[in-house]
Amino acid sequence: MEWTTLNIDIKDISMVPQHIPDVPGGIIDSVTYGYLTIILRVITVPVLAVIAFCAGIVNIMTFAKMNLNQGVNNNLLILSVSDFLLSVVSISCNYWYIMLWLGINSLAGISAVQALTFSLRFLTFPLNVSLIVTTVIAVVRSLSVVMPFSFRDVATVRRQFIAMGVGSAMSLAIPSYTIIGYFSASLSEKQKFMNLNCIKPINCTIFNVSRYIFFFTCLFVIIISMIFLTIALKKSSKFQTLATTSAAEKQSKATSTREAQVIKTVILVLAVNVAGNLPLMVLSIFRIVLPEVSSTGRYRYESGLLEMMVGAGMNLNISLNTPIYFFCNSSFRTVLKSMIGQHSRAFKRTV
Repeated sequence: MEWTTLNIDIKDISMVPQHIPDVPGGIIDSVTYGYLTIILRVITVPVLAVIAFCAGIVNIMTFAKMNLNQGVNNNLLILSVSDFLLSVVSISCNYWYIMLWLGINSLAGISAVQALTFSLRFLTFPLNVSLIVTTVIAVVRSLSVVMPFSFRDVATVRRQFIAMGVGSAMSLAIPSYTIIGYFSASLSEKQKFMNLNCIKPINCTIFNVSRYIFFFTCLFVIIISMIFLTIALKKSSKFQTLATTSAAEKQSKATSTREAQVIKTVILVLAVNVAGNLPLMVLSIFRIVLPEVSSTGRYRYESGLLEMMVGAGMNLNISLNTPIYFFCNSSFRTVLKSMIGQHSRAFKRTV
């Protein structure tokens, strides 16, 4: 994820590096981009990051008290943890960005530029973990529809954990590899690293190819699974309306209703995930097909706007998961209400 340096002057707050000439061309001018930066990057995205942080805590505490023998609860708990880590790194990115925006270059001996750089690099890790966990959830739910009687033997909890662990290790390798030579690099190489995500050209190639393949593969699987599950859910609803009222069929209908609720929850989680990652997908495609989309190119302001929307989309995705779980998962709703009641009674006793 690229970023550019800052300029506090409101008429030139577009954050174009001072040594780079103002190349004409794009749709958005520097003044408009400056105001958009204040609205989105300085105000909106940090607020969404804090909301996502709180939502992550609520989700983790709730799923931790639920029945983790059910694979979907395990997966959603892991997703909540990765989303929480994503919100923490996002808060760090926004904090150091605002420090630079205010003209504070260091704090407690920590360079704001380097802190922001490392925060942006490692933002890749929890983002990709959330993607791989969401992908595993999508594939497992699709298998439950295709193989309703044998999918538990195929998609065991152990195998799901292995898939998520391997994917997470791969996603951690991407930012780790690009940072491995940072501390031994010269000042010019460090500056190149902060602008281009890497130090050597081969690192840049491996970094870009790896993250694009990982991101688009996961997103493709998620979209296909979401479409497939939506069609399956509609067919299941039609089948339930034609079911008779015998005892065995009532029990079967109750089981299929619970499974339909799980699938509905998963579909909404997948849809929100795709919508939240849509700005990142558009930005990635633009960077592949349009060389002018960079911090110094013709469409640098449009690229910067998309970057801000990426941050907003990620945090909005995390924040919306909590109401999805609450309204679509009766177990989540029951546990959360119980927790709120316990804390409310404990607070009243202390008062």
